[in-house]
Amino acid sequence: NLDIPSNEGKIIIYCENQNAHLFNKLGFHNIHFIPETNSNGIYIKVQANPTHFGVRDRDYLTDNEVIKLKGLHENYFILDYYCFENYLYHPDNLVELELDNFNKDIYIDELINQKKSKYDSIVAKLINSRNSYQEFKLPDVKIREKNDLIICENLKSDELEIFLKSFSLKTEFDRTVISKYQLKDADLIKTDWFRTKIEKLLSL
Repeated sequence: NLDIPSNEGKIIIYCENQNAHLFNKLGFHNIHFIPETNSNGIYIKVQANPTHFGVRDRDYLTDNEVIKLKGLHENYFILDYYCFENYLYHPDNLVELELDNFNKDIYIDELINQKKSKYDSIVAKLINSRNSYQEFKLPDVKIREKNDLIICENLKSDELEIFLKSFSLKTEFDRTVISKYQLKDADLIKTDWFRTKIEKLLSL
């Protein structure tokens, strides 16, 4: 029975940048998404007021850090994958589109190869990225893992559901392999797979 801030009677959920436009296209009943500059801005809002809801990219958070944050804030949702685009370009999402001559196995092999080729450059910037997270700056609660490089275990794995936790299909993935399909975000969110994933994330 929270006094939830509303927009025309709708529950407000803050999310990162342009993701709000796409989330709103899903037409979830009684929910309105509002863009926030970045994950730090989202966290400041949900931390300051439990009636504010927020959803952020997972980025370089570990499994244990995600569990701690969810336990600390019931109003805070964290993507299962590194970023929003990991849902859009997930092999299972593309399969549902029934693209001409799309081969899921070949596509996954391409993701694995690109992930391996980017490993060193990702590790080089990983710690600096994690240093910027607002969640790690709480004075009384220790969220951060002692070993930042635990994230590397995700990146070393060739299991899709594991490495997509820490490999960005937004910034690290060269989409040349699927460029011929001219995929648009507005089409990629229309699948049952995508909708089901987001409903589960938000516990709808």
